[in-house]
Amino acid sequence: MRIHTVARFQRVAPRKVRLVATSIRGQLAQDALDRLSFTSNHAAVVLLKTLKAATALAKEREMDIDKARVIARVDEGPALKRRILFSRGRSAPMMKKMSHVHIELSDEKQPKPKGTRWAKK
Repeated sequence: MRIHTVARFQRVAPRKVRLVATSIRGQLAQDALDRLSFTSNHAAVVLLKTLKAATALAKEREMDIDKARVIARVDEGPALKRRILFSRGRSAPMMKKMSHVHIELSDEKQPKPKGTRWAKK
């Protein structure tokens, strides 16, 4: 059984979230929750909230959480386009990026995500 949750339009750059997501990918759900709760990073807070939502949904659907493994994927969302001003009337573009966080819990022996870039085929 697979449980899938998504946190969309999070105001953290996807590159920063992917660094934390690789640390929990493939771990047991409880181990991933413990690791994220002690990680001091804003991206970890976003992943922790999404993982808690996934575990709550798994409990509601009577899935065995002790055997559930984490599959994490981070996609790039839209970007807020702003200008940063410099001296002498100059400016440069500044992109405030957003990310979509996908967390999936699977109680299969070895979860094999399909159709993603990071999946080994």
